Amino acid sequence: MEEETRKTNSNKLICPVCSAVIDNPDAERCENCGADLSTIRSLENFTQTLLFEARNDIRQREFENARIKLEIASTLDEKAEITSRLIGAEIDVLNHQYQKAQAIYEEVYESGFNSSPWGIDLESKIAELKTIIDIEFAAKEHYNLALHRSREGFFEEAREELYKASDLAPYIAETYLLAAKVDLSLGAPSAVFDDLVRFRQLCPDDPRGISMQRELENRNHKSHILSNQFIFAVCFIAFAIAVLIIIAFIK
Repeated sequence: MEEETRKTNSNKLICPVCSAVIDNPDAERCENCGADLSTIRSLENFTQTLLFEARNDIRQREFENARIKLEIASTLDEKAEITSRLIGAEIDVLNHQYQKAQAIYEEVYESGFNSSPWGIDLESKIAELKTIIDIEFAAKEHYNLALHRSREGFFEEAREELYKASDLAPYIAETYLLAAKVDLSLGAPSAVFDDLVRFRQLCPDDPRGISMQRELENRNHKSHILSNQFIFAVCFIAFAIAVLIIIAFIK
């Protein structure tokens, strides 16, 4: 019985004067009080356009533009508030903010809505997000253990924990930054480079990744200089020995 009484999302027009539900989608005036419906109809059409454009912005990953349109839509039409919140939750999911998204879905579900306007079953979505959050928690546990082991100097053990963390939740940027530090301590510069590339893909403006990449480049440059100096020294010694041998042979 509970499921039968749950709310559904309706696109029916509500009279702004007497709050009557307008059953005729083409009605120009309220059948109850005779109020003109053209303005409110235009407003609702504009709101629906904003919601549609917001979802298109999400597909283009233009999240800031989408949120602005959602805010305007929910301000103009209170009926669009639920839809705006659910679309906003989609942005949270794409940004890996799963707990924030779950809270929105739960609030909407508990307010009486069983599904989104585009057919997503909210109860199933909440269960799906709970599973993702549990996996993310396990990944963070591996990360925390890796951080602890790296501070103790057990870098190989730390690296194993970081592998597990990245397998479970590959979107957590901190995992790759710590992996870069661990790989640097293990003397694996190529792995450090790969770690930093992944970190900067997730956090392109984070100064820590930029700073560490510059540090690695400086180390490689110094190593290259030292390598060239060593080769030069070896060649010089070999040449000197050869000269001494020739001189001794001549004598």
